[in-house]
Amino acid sequence: MLRFVFQEVNPELSFFLDRLHVDLTYYTSTTEDLIFNVPVSATSGYTSTVLNAGKTENKGIELSLSGTPVQTENFRWDIGLNLAKNKNQLVELADGVENIRYTSLFGVTLEARPGEPLGTFYGYDFLYDDDGNKLVDADGYYLSTDEVVAIGNILADMTGGVYTDLQYKNLSFSALVDFQKGGSVHSYSNQWGKYSGTLAETAENDIREEGIVVEGMVAEMNDDGEYVSTGVANTSNISAQSHFFYNQGYIIHAADQYDASFIKLREMRLDYNLPASMTSGLPFSNISIGVYGRNLAILHKNVPHIDPEVATSSSNIQGFEGGQLPAERTIGFNLKFNL
Repeated sequence: MLRFVFQEVNPELSFFLDRLHVDLTYYTSTTEDLIFNVPVSATSGYTSTVLNAGKTENKGIELSLSGTPVQTENFRWDIGLNLAKNKNQLVELADGVENIRYTSLFGVTLEARPGEPLGTFYGYDFLYDDDGNKLVDADGYYLSTDEVVAIGNILADMTGGVYTDLQYKNLSFSALVDFQKGGSVHSYSNQWGKYSGTLAETAENDIREEGIVVEGMVAEMNDDGEYVSTGVANTSNISAQSHFFYNQGYIIHAADQYDASFIKLREMRLDYNLPASMTSGLPFSNISIGVYGRNLAILHKNVPHIDPEVATSSSNIQGFEGGQLPAERTIGFNLKFNL
């Protein structure tokens, strides 16, 4: 039986004659006996069984600030800020279960492992020296880990948004900007686009004709069988075709694991309320006309060529992006009235 324990503290404050509002929520929750498909030996005739196999902890904070900095007879300005931060951890799994694998695609797996947040990506990563430089072999190719390691997580560090609303007599304007900080996405559009040579970076700077010298430090293996930096920067040239195969996500999965942060202009509206003098005698009242736009622009992102938000779904399997269609922008007009 699924068990859920939730604790919450939620102070709400108002200042300056309700011109400033603060709504703060801090919560902790523990969920026990989570239901998972747990793998079993195929000799049983099955590949998995459904068990109450997990316990998770969540701790988070939500903050809402709203205020009216300016208010006169004919003009009003409202503005608000919302922030949310959640920390998730899988505390334990059932005896004998080391990890739960949600899915695997081209060597990248999305898993739940004790001590890690739910929805952690595992794959091969680059090798680095103590200064954070990537290590390169004697032939000019990046070195990778011998085993899969955690290379990202689907959960955002923080989400939020800022809205503003301006009203001047019968005219009103509103806008909403929202954001996500952190989280991770694995992009197969970037991986296969580089592999097949269809992305611009595979042809820029005469790379196809002249090849490339990747940034990193040349490494050699020590007596313990570990690669260590020689302190010499890489100078070996390799072909573009080799680079976009061996040095990218098909071989080293972390190469196409991206930060899913973004800032978006989510919505803008402009409305005009017709004065009562213009609508007298009509069978309608409170008539307004306006124009609006949604999903208008990505103001900032850290992943090339794609919209990182498109890789988010409502299921446990999130963060995998491939062949996405361009995000839709909606622009429309509206007419409102009361009978």
